[in-house]
Parts: sequence; structure tokens; C-alpha cells
Amino acid sequence: MFNLTLSNRGEPSILDQRITYGETAEIGEFPWQAAIFIGKSFHCGGSIISEHFILTAAHCVIVYQNTPEQLRVVLGVWNIVNSSEEGAQTYRVRTGIDSTGKLAFITGWGRDQRKRLVSRLHKLQSAIVSNGLCDDRWRENGAPKGFIVPSMICMDAQNGDSCNGDSGGPSVIEHPQSSGFYTQVGIVSFGSGSCTEKKLPGVYTNVAYYLDWINKEMNR
Repeated sequence: MFNLTLSNRGEPSILDQRITYGETAEIGEFPWQAAIFIGKSFHCGGSIISEHFILTAAHCVIVYQNTPEQLRVVLGVWNIVNSSEEGAQTYRVRTGIDSTGKLAFITGWGRDQRKRLVSRLHKLQSAIVSNGLCDDRWRENGAPKGFIVPSMICMDAQNGDSCNGDSGGPSVIEHPQSSGFYTQVGIVSFGSGSCTEKKLPGVYTNVAYYLDWINKEMNR
């Protein structure tokens, strides 16, 4: 347990998320992953971006911005049923990276493709697609033109997608390639209602778009 100051920016997304067609992550594979609880119930994912700050989706915390003591953040956890594991690592947010076409890891504790709750951290690797292609796919699904805006990035859903409950969790790319260093590019936001619609890309908050605001909040 530790004190947490909440800040949010942007509107709540239309769907929350969990991972489908993913696989169980190794213990310690994603040390920046945070789990946000309301009491004893898992609520959202998040990521460590400094010694005192957790980055998550606005709709995960906006209801609790005046009562942050209701939220509990657990770090270094792999199994959220047994969340006594300890240890964490600071994770730096970077900018200036063209991530389109790169493979990104998405992580979380959400429901799988069978709608089953999972207790162990799961991972999925998906390609980042251009906002233009993403907007076209969402328009084919009934969204208006320009639905996908610069504050969003999109992930191909051919091999799986995040789904109900994984909101706020990170999407990261290895940068430079094969370096062992990872950069957060997205925050799980929304996707198809079924979480299994392979033609409809998943949509994430674009971390680089909000980087100035993030740094301002961290330095105020």
C-alpha cells in the first residue's frame, strides 16, 4: 500500500478490456506491470513510470479522483489471486518513436477467449497498425469517419486482442530492437464488443501524444 495522487485526461472509453488468445507470461517478464484493486477486487491494469507514479486509463480512476484511498495498487504481482509477491522496476516513458508496423506486447489479467477470468498475468503480441487503416476498419463497423484520432494508436487483432477488464494496462515495444529495453507506446482503451473480432483493431491511448501532460503531472 502507498499513497497515490490521481490525475486523468481525456474521456472514458466505450469498452473496458481483457486479453483473448494470449498466453501466460513468465514470472518477472513484465516488471513494470501494476494491478489496481478496489478493496480485494481486481479493477484495472497500469504501469510503473516513476518511483511515485502509475500510468493507467482515465476511466479506471475518474470516479475515484476525490477518494483515491479506495484504490489499492499492487506491484510486482504475477498471480492476482495470490498477490503477496513483491518487487518492482521503474519504467521510463519515451517519445520520438515511429511504432507503426512494430510488434507490441499487451499484458493483463483479463478474461480469455472463453470469457474465463484468469489469475495469472497473460501476454499477447500484436502489430501496431496505422491510424488510417484503423479508422477504415472502424468505419466498416459503423463508426463515423475520423473516429480514430491522433491521441489513439491501434493494434492488429488477427492473433488476439485485449478484452473486458484489462483497461489501463500497458502496450510496449522493444526499442531499440533486440536491446532488451522496452518503451510504453499505449494504454489499453477499447475494442470490439466480442473481443474476438479479428478484422477490428484494438484501440489504445497514444502515450506519446500525452507525454507533455504526463511529464507536467509528474513534476508539479
